[in-house]
Amino acid sequence: MSQFRQGFDCDCQCIKVGSEAFFARDVIVGRGGNREPTANLVVGDRVFVGERVLLNTGMPITIGDGCFIGQFTSVMTHNIGYSYLDGYDNAFAPIEIGRDVQVGVSCFLYPGIALGGGSVISSNSSVVSSIPDGKMAAGVPAKVLKDARRDISPMKKNRRFDELRKRLLTQLSARALHVEELEMEGHPCLKVEYQGTYWSIIFA
Repeated sequence: MSQFRQGFDCDCQCIKVGSEAFFARDVIVGRGGNREPTANLVVGDRVFVGERVLLNTGMPITIGDGCFIGQFTSVMTHNIGYSYLDGYDNAFAPIEIGRDVQVGVSCFLYPGIALGGGSVISSNSSVVSSIPDGKMAAGVPAKVLKDARRDISPMKKNRRFDELRKRLLTQLSARALHVEELEMEGHPCLKVEYQGTYWSIIFA
């Protein structure tokens, strides 16, 4: 089930949302061009949309599975300015965001761009051209800096794994939950008691 928090404002022709999506407070869908037949939004599964994000659906916007859209980001499918015939780059065009894309806080995505799967956009960036799969981009305008993901050794991966487990243990304990460290099926496990029910978190 997907969740829509207080202040969600949707005014477009069609919206399709997958499972386990989360829209934080005061997200806006629509605005300029919202009466056009192309004013459509398609959101995949397990998508997070942060507070006060604007999804301007004058043209279609597609957001793939597993994406993260940071707070205060604007996704614009149209702009208004001086004449396109006089050489200004005004555009009315759809935006496509691939699977597992991370868009930081306070970004601006311009009409017609596509963000390739697994790409990462740093906070406060303005994306005026498409970003390839698996790349990190930043700046105004955003430029590709490097690969978004880097290979790590099995030893370093295990260290990160243990670090995350300890961090989760600390956070659960800070909430006054009873947490017990165990081993289950040869894997580290946290047994958590919450309102009389026990939950097991297995790190496999």
